[in-house]
Amino acid sequence: MKDCKTLSGILESENQGSCFMASCTQSRKILRKQLKSGYLVEPYYGLYARRAHWENLWYIDKVQHIAITLAKKIKIKSWKYTGESGAALLGLDIVEEYKNQSKQINIYVSCPYPNKTAESTNEKAVRKIEKRQLKRVHLPDIIEDENGIRLEENHKKHNDTQSSASNEANKDTNDTIKILKTSTFGHIKTPEESAIDHAASIYNILFVEAWTKPFRIALPTFDSACRKGFDLEKIHKTCCEFYEFARYQQDAQPFYNHQYFEKSQNPYFANIDDTDIFARLRLLCNFASPKSENAGESLARAAMLELGFIKPYLQYEFQNNNNPDWPLRADFAWKVNESLIVGELDGTDKYLIGCGKNLNCDINHNSSDNFIDGDFGSANRALKYYRNAVKRERNRERIIYECGASKIVRFDFADVVDSRKLEKKLLSAGVPKVHV
Repeated sequence: MKDCKTLSGILESENQGSCFMASCTQSRKILRKQLKSGYLVEPYYGLYARRAHWENLWYIDKVQHIAITLAKKIKIKSWKYTGESGAALLGLDIVEEYKNQSKQINIYVSCPYPNKTAESTNEKAVRKIEKRQLKRVHLPDIIEDENGIRLEENHKKHNDTQSSASNEANKDTNDTIKILKTSTFGHIKTPEESAIDHAASIYNILFVEAWTKPFRIALPTFDSACRKGFDLEKIHKTCCEFYEFARYQQDAQPFYNHQYFEKSQNPYFANIDDTDIFARLRLLCNFASPKSENAGESLARAAMLELGFIKPYLQYEFQNNNNPDWPLRADFAWKVNESLIVGELDGTDKYLIGCGKNLNCDINHNSSDNFIDGDFGSANRALKYYRNAVKRERNRERIIYECGASKIVRFDFADVVDSRKLEKKLLSAGVPKVHV
């Protein structure tokens, strides 16, 4: 890139965990040229990043990069990040829909007033709105502070009234008050901290997540919220109290995978109306568990539930006689009659070294003693297959069998994405389904 100033700005944005905003430079022609050459990508209109950097980010990092950059815009400050965008900023797990890979990333914001253009009957205007990556949700935030819990609109009215009375009574001291309120006491907020300040409440975020995402994509977010100590029962109760007006949403995304089963054959979803956000929220809160250690395990469990299998035990412990202080834990387990079936999700971290963030790897086997080299996706990086890790897993399996497991069924992310493969493996292992 010839424009050193522009390149410096892009690298600085990377260090800040954000994208480079086109409005920050006069060299737009250079940006478009580098975009066309493939050196840059434009993940959001007017926002740029180096392709090599962008493709090596996790999905959550990509969402954070865009949200942090947009927070710099004055207009966005009257809105709040919600749904998966707010969840990403709060450090909750989010999962990219497989069918949406390589497509645009949507950013969700909530606001207390309706989007007038969204009510347009003009088909061209409606299509234009649908293509926008910024998805505005008409949903006032729920405010919780020392004064209790209330809707954002009431909070603003209360603040406006208090502020007006205070201004009349303290005209001479207003400047001093403003200085105290805006003082950072020497701490200058990072772009990430500033963006987090514009995240909605956990009530708003999870309500919108249940509204805009299907069950299998939303469950990892609810699991991680549970791990972080959020009271999901309180969240459900509070949403039911304050969001009654938003209960039914005709634009809600289908809640379960219609391709794999009939709703009437799965008791978990039999009474779920896709447009009833409270019902969706209730089911997600009921199934959420702090024992799910990562988004991959949550996604796999969601697929099992969609397929109608009985709920598994999570992180099932086995006594490790070789090291009693460190018991072995299986990802999933089912007790069926007198049998114990163990399920293990094979992630690349168990066997691969140097995979980075792109898991689309092809392994080319050769006769190397310790490692097997391969290609790292399109980035053409070296992939290392560590044989000692395989030996360690085999030894672990042996101990689990010695501890009473009757069957160990292994599956990977490809099986989770193509749920028919997962269903076949679990049925072959003897995992039963729930009865209607």
